Amino acid sequence: MDDGDTIKTPDKLKVPFVVTPPLARIEANNSQTLRIFYIGEHQLPGDKESVFWLNILDIPPKPSADDQTKQYVQLAARSRFKLFYRPSELVGDAHDAPTKIQWRLIKQLGKNSLISYNPTPFYVSLNRVSLVRSDGRLIKVTPNMLAPHDTVTLSVDESINVGSNVKIRYEAIGDLGEIIKGEMPLIN
Repeated sequence: MDDGDTIKTPDKLKVPFVVTPPLARIEANNSQTLRIFYIGEHQLPGDKESVFWLNILDIPPKPSADDQTKQYVQLAARSRFKLFYRPSELVGDAHDAPTKIQWRLIKQLGKNSLISYNPTPFYVSLNRVSLVRSDGRLIKVTPNMLAPHDTVTLSVDESINVGSNVKIRYEAIGDLGEIIKGEMPLIN
């Protein structure tokens, strides 16, 4: 597990979780259950979610002696999964968090930027974000994950009149992997 810093080596990471088993051999057509334990070594905030990353490295077996005479490609794959620690005392519902985001369009140095503020104690994983012009045309914006009580600036590639009637259309990923769609006006 890591805290989002992919450069740190495992001995430098400060994560309050242990994954067991740390290493497992999985035969063909079988599966493996991982257990994640909170060990509480590091105090986590009680007023907002914390995010960590579960890394799973899949290393295929070495080919048998008979197969080594044949040409083959061997790949190792690393999968990263978000793990959210949600304190029990949080008020509100994570499913409603995307509807609470405040969006503002600004122009700086001749370029448009979309400012997003997450006033909730929950992380919001945005899958898709678009500006909807008054004529219905969509302008795609590169999405990002919004941390609790954080402001993120997203660049807008196309020029838009800041005062025009523009709305935000978004898709966020919910706790169970479901897509939460919404549309809302920009704030001034």
